[in-house]
Amino acid sequence: MKLYKFAIVVIVILLSFLPLSAYNLNENTSSKKSKKSESLENALKNGKFSANLKLFFMIRTFDHIKYDAKAFNAGGILKYESSVYHHFRFGLAYYGSHKIGGIYSRKQGIGTSLLQINGEDIQFLGEAYIRYDISKTTLKGGRQQLDTPLLEGNDQRLVPTVFEAYVIKNKAFSDTHLEAGYVKSYSGFASYKSGFDKQERFWGKDGLGYVYIKNQSLKALSFKAQYIRALSTTTAGRKKIKRSLLPPPLPKEEFLNCLLTARQ
Repeated sequence: MKLYKFAIVVIVILLSFLPLSAYNLNENTSSKKSKKSESLENALKNGKFSANLKLFFMIRTFDHIKYDAKAFNAGGILKYESSVYHHFRFGLAYYGSHKIGGIYSRKQGIGTSLLQINGEDIQFLGEAYIRYDISKTTLKGGRQQLDTPLLEGNDQRLVPTVFEAYVIKNKAFSDTHLEAGYVKSYSGFASYKSGFDKQERFWGKDGLGYVYIKNQSLKALSFKAQYIRALSTTTAGRKKIKRSLLPPPLPKEEFLNCLLTARQ
């Protein structure tokens, strides 16, 4: 397992120095994007590999506790998306944030959101979805990134926030984007959870539902509106939820306990 992690970190570091064009492992990507495959085998062969890789150095100080969180990490996203087969396509993406060498300890990295709250690397299957396109309508279900005013990636570290969601989008009207979705869980700020959490304390036992509209009829003006709500007011244990769209990156008490543990 240690060798596996080391190999990932080495690959990420090497690829992070390559020009962005080198990340596309297939040639003539633009033509393959719109190409429809006649068989499932061709849909897999004509798929697209991509990478978004970064190095991240961070020192974070706190006013309420004498502790400096420090980390030097490499990571990002390695993704594969198939080409279209009978209107369907699927995507898979590895999300990772890995500590580099012995410059800083894992305890020192707690509080940077570049590692999990226990100091371990962030590494999980961040995207795993099926997408269906027909005419001007798109349906997409599974682990995915969202880009709406109230639900978005908050990409401030090595990997963004991602969601387990089921979304329908439509562009039947000129200059207008219509979207509705159901959100089951999410990966936390900068995906520090290294997985997905239903957030029942804030979203209730049934998750979130939303509608979103964007119109840009005027070139210099864009109109956006989104309505979102918890589909249940209680948790599975029948406790009332704390009405909050997104929970804080980490509850204050839990965050302070992590920092105090790291300082010891």
